[in-house]
Amino acid sequence: LDIIYERFVRLFRMSLSNSLRKIASISIISTDILKFGEFVNTLPIPSCMSILRFESLRGPALLVFESKLAYALVDSYFGGTDRPFTKIEGKEFTRIELSILQKVIQMAIKDLEDAWAPVHKTEVLFMRTEVNPQFVGIVPPSDVIISTTFEVELENASGTIAVVIPYSTLEPIKGKLNSYYQTENEQVDDEWVAKMEDHLHAASAEVMVRLGSADITVGDLVNLNKGDIIPLSQDADGELDMLVEGVAKYKC
Repeated sequence: LDIIYERFVRLFRMSLSNSLRKIASISIISTDILKFGEFVNTLPIPSCMSILRFESLRGPALLVFESKLAYALVDSYFGGTDRPFTKIEGKEFTRIELSILQKVIQMAIKDLEDAWAPVHKTEVLFMRTEVNPQFVGIVPPSDVIISTTFEVELENASGTIAVVIPYSTLEPIKGKLNSYYQTENEQVDDEWVAKMEDHLHAASAEVMVRLGSADITVGDLVNLNKGDIIPLSQDADGELDMLVEGVAKYKC
């Protein structure tokens, strides 16, 4: 996961900086394994929590923006100086603020998909955004989750983003995550190559030898009689083309 998230940090840093027209610095703080109930209890109200779904893994995930970072991003998009509200506790996000944050969330989802692609290609679907932590029951409170926290630093503000994935979502691809992966190119699988060669050898192919061709007018065609000769373009003593599935491959 560390390798996946390092890739995500590089991608999201560029996306966010280009979108804001200013430099954004992002770094990984920590990856923690804990129960979902313990994680939810650490979240303040309001929190910008997006519920995601890893389509091929058929499991949920959570993308959490710290409130002060969320307000700083909104302020920055509207031309401000990134300065968040001094008193955030109990304040609700407006619809306009949520729509602006939705733009950042979609960027993060796209970069998350690209970061996962070399290990396991999966479509990450956005489900909904919640503000109250009590309404994000993606798994039972006793289930184990893996939470990775990122620090985002803007010019005048900073805050954290957390990506939360239940262990049960990652369990089907545990082998991929445990392996010493880490080239972009897939290794050659000799066993698969041998099987494919066997299947190719058993496949049928149409082989044809074309003796020659000629172009005649429709007038000559309708006036043809028994015994007429049509000269072909091919020399009687020359080599002929052998076509395999319509492609000239041999001389014969």
